[in-house]
Amino acid sequence: MSERIIEVEYDTFNGTFTQHRREEIVRCRDCKRFSLDNSDHDYRSGWWCHRWNTDMVKPDGFCAWGERRADHD
Repeated sequence: MSERIIEVEYDTFNGTFTQHRREEIVRCRDCKRFSLDNSDHDYRSGWWCHRWNTDMVKPDGFCAWGERRADHD
């Protein structure tokens, strides 16, 4: 199941809402640049982002540059 950004517009004159389906959200755990952090330092988080070369990521996180791995269609 994929998550998407939904843009909601409110028409104050008519009191109605309009929804527009936008981009798909790719969670870090589904991104091709996400992996386990196998480094040996004591403060590692356990996960690694190869795009940003950082361990400041979590599986439920996401960013604007996430690309879904081929094995998670």
